[in-house]
Amino acid sequence: MMAPTAFVKPKATPRKVLETFGETTSAHGVPKIIGATSYLSSFIWTAVFLAAFGALCIQGGMLIHAFFQWPYTTKLDIVTSPTLQFPAVTICNMNKLRRSQLVGTEYERLISLDSGPRGDADYEWWFDFPEGFYEYFASSLDDYPSPLQPESSTGPIQDALPVDDEEPPINFVSNIAGQRIDTTGPPGAATGHSGTPETSETPAMGTPATGTAATGKATDGVPSADGNPTAQQSKMTESPEPEANIPDYSMSQASPPQPQVRKKRSATGDRLVRETSRGEVRVPRDTASTFPDVFKQFAGLRTNDFQFYDPLDLTAIDGKDDWLEIDRQITMGGDYNKWHDVVNPTREEVKRIGHQADKFIAQCVFDKKYCSADDFYMFQSNLYGNCFVFNHAVNMSEPRYTGKTGAQNGLHLTLFVEQPEYIGLLTQETGVRVAIHDPFSIPYPEDDGFTVSTGVSSSIGIRQAFIKRLPEPHGNCSSGANSNFSSTEFQYSRRACQKQCFQKHLDQKCGCVTDIMMDMPLCDAVNSSQEVCRQLTETLFQEDQLECTCPIPCSEYAYRKTVSSSTWPSEKFEPHLVTLLEDKDVQIGRILRDVTLTRKNLVQLKIYFEELNYESIEQTPLYTVEGLLGGVGGLMGLYVGISVITLFEIAAFVGRFVRASCDKVKDRDKVQQFSAEKDPQAVPDYNYGYKGTGLL
Repeated sequence: MMAPTAFVKPKATPRKVLETFGETTSAHGVPKIIGATSYLSSFIWTAVFLAAFGALCIQGGMLIHAFFQWPYTTKLDIVTSPTLQFPAVTICNMNKLRRSQLVGTEYERLISLDSGPRGDADYEWWFDFPEGFYEYFASSLDDYPSPLQPESSTGPIQDALPVDDEEPPINFVSNIAGQRIDTTGPPGAATGHSGTPETSETPAMGTPATGTAATGKATDGVPSADGNPTAQQSKMTESPEPEANIPDYSMSQASPPQPQVRKKRSATGDRLVRETSRGEVRVPRDTASTFPDVFKQFAGLRTNDFQFYDPLDLTAIDGKDDWLEIDRQITMGGDYNKWHDVVNPTREEVKRIGHQADKFIAQCVFDKKYCSADDFYMFQSNLYGNCFVFNHAVNMSEPRYTGKTGAQNGLHLTLFVEQPEYIGLLTQETGVRVAIHDPFSIPYPEDDGFTVSTGVSSSIGIRQAFIKRLPEPHGNCSSGANSNFSSTEFQYSRRACQKQCFQKHLDQKCGCVTDIMMDMPLCDAVNSSQEVCRQLTETLFQEDQLECTCPIPCSEYAYRKTVSSSTWPSEKFEPHLVTLLEDKDVQIGRILRDVTLTRKNLVQLKIYFEELNYESIEQTPLYTVEGLLGGVGGLMGLYVGISVITLFEIAAFVGRFVRASCDKVKDRDKVQQFSAEKDPQAVPDYNYGYKGTGLL
């Protein structure tokens, strides 16, 4: 008796797998296609399904494409808080250096240039200058020609002009930085072929060609404005023993500085300078050929359009201490801002001879509690010297907060600008420069600040705004990483990064910087190579030709200001103000006895929050990953009824279909091999059998 044969489940075919998926799937439309009773019905359902699936692909593709564009939206909100972080307040005297502290320094000649022989008569009680100080400089100052005085009608320049006012023949005298046209000497003198050699001294504009004054020798008389010596107007008494480290300015101990004359230079320059009775007319130089070593530093950059602005004839200036010639040229050029480039003391010098906090800050109150100069952090500015910052979070310390609003609260300051200490050559305005900024950022009062005049009380109401930006990939903001900014004390800001980047390029290309806060040599405006290099670097930086990585910050605070002011102090309040401040300083007390002087020297500031809320400006992504999945899932459910479960069904169907196809291929190969051995003429039947063989 034969043993029963075990039942073998037939293998699924790809067609069977497809039919089973069509009948059981949860996707809409597919069962209708598989179960259609006619070809027309099957065609219609197929067309509908393909149309819906096409719409899904188009809209889903658009949604995915929009997501990878990383769009964002800006959210505005007004947030109320019980307390707000009070901003940092930077205050700077508009005057950089104190006049009284220049005595005994390399800048002391600025005092006589600024006030003239008359001196500081209006404030002589303020200063304690050594005896003979003004007279010491006054004699040489009178000898030196003033560019503001009219030229003598009989001077050497005028005598050289023809009677009919026609231009005389041009004779060239070259110098190291350019060529000077000399119309005063005889023919041949300028070229060096005959007459006076090139190294001889020539009188300056308006200076007599003859006499002891022209040769620079001291005489008993002080020359007058027209160049003729007159009797000395006053005799100096014997001066007392000079103080330590301060020169003796008595006429009996030292001769006054000699009047300086213009020298002709060697013929290696590129600039033509023509002196006439109307002043100097300069022809622009070919800067690239004159300073080839400077331009080598900028190889590969576009420098053809660079124009060197040269208000000073550097070849006529005998060093940085030639203040008389520097003053003459700046006055003729009309650009008094050039003094800030020429007078560039070091950080330590500014700290010593600049304005001091204990005298500048006469009174301080914060939220009705007294504060003092000790609550301020000193910061130095190239333009204003010593500045003082209230509520600055140095080294990331905790700043002050306030929960009070209104003009009766906040920060109240009474500032004493020390008008007698002002140097007119350096300071064209009187008052205080104020900057309101984030406590963690570097202050830049010259860029971000505003000016408050003396004699007024200014009320500054502020509103805070917080700005938050998105980093990559939605935006390009940064917290300072991978940028040109570096600091352990301050937080990243774009302005600070750009300024640091410029100074680094300046140091690399020119070997000097212009930022007093950097521990590097300062650029010398009288050094022609450094001045050309500085201006070229600045031009290329402004044209974005220098590599700088300074993205916008990801978060920052901004302050909107509302400023109002009134005349202060009133005439009736001034006596009470004297009572409050005269004990602080003798000089302050004396100035306060005159209401006119008081209004020239005092400033009152009131800085406060208007409301205890702030404006929040925040960037948020328009599409998130969750939003993308929800959008695509909604489209799939809308058009073809596909859900997450349907996706797993499709994945299982694909797996079974692939397996069935592979099994069919393997079985076909086995059947073909077997048929070839038994019946080479048999016709293969791919439904696992052979026609005519009886094999199942």
